[in-house]
Amino acid sequence: MAWVDKPEQGSLRAIIQAHNRQAVLVRGIAWTGLHLQILNVQFSAAEERLAQARSEWKSDRGEAWVDDLKAGFPELRQNRIRKILELFNFYGVRANTLPLNFDGRIVDAIQTNVIFVNESRLCLAYITFDSVARLRRHYIWRPRLVRQSSPISSYQTKKHRGLIPPVQAEDPYLLCILVALAQKHLELRYERGEPEESVQVSLLALSEGRADHVYFYTAYLPLSFLNKFSEPSLYFECPPVSISYLPISLEKPDEFLCRLRGVLLETGAVGGESPDASTSLADT
Repeated sequence: MAWVDKPEQGSLRAIIQAHNRQAVLVRGIAWTGLHLQILNVQFSAAEERLAQARSEWKSDRGEAWVDDLKAGFPELRQNRIRKILELFNFYGVRANTLPLNFDGRIVDAIQTNVIFVNESRLCLAYITFDSVARLRRHYIWRPRLVRQSSPISSYQTKKHRGLIPPVQAEDPYLLCILVALAQKHLELRYERGEPEESVQVSLLALSEGRADHVYFYTAYLPLSFLNKFSEPSLYFECPPVSISYLPISLEKPDEFLCRLRGVLLETGAVGGESPDASTSLADT
């Protein structure tokens, strides 16, 4: 549907046009609280059911890998996250970017650290907050051949500050990852001839420097919510979307494994064994 067509009242495009004085049509890394407001999305602490989720699991190797997550070495952390999730039959695909689609077009490439597949389902990603911060800095201070003047540099510094969320754990960029993950999941279902459906997607995030916990995020994205992106000029009645998040302590590695497996089971992310599942999705 062309941009010049008059959008239906209450549609995503109509809402965007109503905010034409504000920076709405920007890269995902520049999303702010305004985008959460426009999309009617909020972050919330995990409900008691998820917060108490736990499933017995014992792995000496896994406990050693959890210990390594506490260190501040990005490559080591990423390797250990991969190994830990392989214990639960999640396998990293080669690509670490996801297309973000709007009105039938790819409008952004959403970067993660790792994208995982389980039972041929793309439903989990991993990122570190230092990766998000680096992407944001690069967005503001793109490499240039000409040195910037002081006024321009001051403007960029102010703009950068305006993009930093008040609460790190509630960074709007995480919503971009979850939406792109859900869109890719629907695309793969379409290619397999399966019907469209609402999608539950999850994300693991690790704090900067030495970490004492890993954040687990999960969101149920109704089909009506995702349709806002595919048909932005149409109005879709949709309930508010909540991104539930939970810090999982790294203090006791054995307990971390039990709690991580518990939340994966509780959110329906864990399926059966699928050691070769990543092969068919390696080029996503």
